Amino acid sequence: MTDDIAPELDLDLAACGRNRTVEAIRDSLAAWLRAHPECGGRRLTPVSRLAARLGVARQTVRKAYDLLEADGMLRRDSNGNGWYPVPLPRQENRCIGILLPLSFLEYCSRDRRWGERNLGFYSGIVTRASELGLATRPFRLPPPEAPEEEAEQAAREAEQSFSGLILFGDRGYRNDPPLRRLLALPGLPKVSLDSEFDLEGIGSVGFSTEALAQSVMQYLRRFGHRNICVIHPVTYPRECSCTYPMLDRKQVLDPFCRAALEGERILEICSGRQEFGEIFHRKVAAMLRRPVPPTAFWCRSDLIARELLRVLRLEGIRVPHDVSVIGFDDISESAKENPPLTTLRNPTFEAGYAAVDRLELFRREGIRPATRTLRLAPPLIERGSVDYAPSRGQISVDGESAPRLPE
Repeated sequence: MTDDIAPELDLDLAACGRNRTVEAIRDSLAAWLRAHPECGGRRLTPVSRLAARLGVARQTVRKAYDLLEADGMLRRDSNGNGWYPVPLPRQENRCIGILLPLSFLEYCSRDRRWGERNLGFYSGIVTRASELGLATRPFRLPPPEAPEEEAEQAAREAEQSFSGLILFGDRGYRNDPPLRRLLALPGLPKVSLDSEFDLEGIGSVGFSTEALAQSVMQYLRRFGHRNICVIHPVTYPRECSCTYPMLDRKQVLDPFCRAALEGERILEICSGRQEFGEIFHRKVAAMLRRPVPPTAFWCRSDLIARELLRVLRLEGIRVPHDVSVIGFDDISESAKENPPLTTLRNPTFEAGYAAVDRLELFRREGIRPATRTLRLAPPLIERGSVDYAPSRGQISVDGESAPRLPE
């Protein structure tokens, strides 16, 4: 009796919702068992005792134990009264799986549109893993149409091979059973980069849109800019497993409106999914011909900012003499622009680095609301595309005392 294992579970059952109580107990127990492989073979505390300690019904704990038995992490004795952790091998050479939607060469190649950004994430992961003595391995799932047995086999391979998984968002499919099965694995820590899954068992590391907006507005304010246009991709319909904050209009624009002071105006251009060419040109030209045009632009990406510089040159607008421009991402080509582009560096390396630390934390302590999400501040890179606002930037608009979006 005295040899029973009494796991210390850090659970906030009131916050997880009534329908998630069993899964929350299961996930927390799974994380505890993985962090304490030395307890393999010793009897787990009886259902009644754990239920009393957690303040839940015995049937709730029994269901959590049943799920762990189905997952191969617990076994019952011959009488069906005692539960025992299945001994887990000590993982001296643990390995982190990196779930990529494409092959490494396709996804991280500098020749691809977002390859430089993805390579930054990947480099941070590998660097921190090597410092901790961990291996890393790219992991690919079978296609969505694969048989259920193949998806199950892939999930089991991930569970057996990795101490944690880092995801680069989802794979962009409307229905993705292999990914859904992988995400449902209990006890396998998961962190998603620059994206958020609406699942309690998955952490997220990315950059802070609030810190980004504050940095941009404070910097432009130093140069007297009061009318700022935000250019961002429109939200496009996706039936997928996760969300991407920087593709969501509200999550991009609201922080800028909150950061604006009295008398400052936030305007917007929705650029589509990297929508360039004639349509983009018309939208920029219309913005410049407003009665009170913007004197500064912030662009969701350096790719958009570089296209904006091209359009402004065609319109005869001088940067930064007439209009200032700030980008985001700090891709290598930005420093070669004319003028060199002021931008914010997407902290991809730091995010990948931190994701490994989060996995280790989740492996030891389980995932908690306080540690589930980490947001990093993007540093500002000052170059030559921002200058003092021309006199038109000082014109106040009658009746407008608070930041607003255009109708």
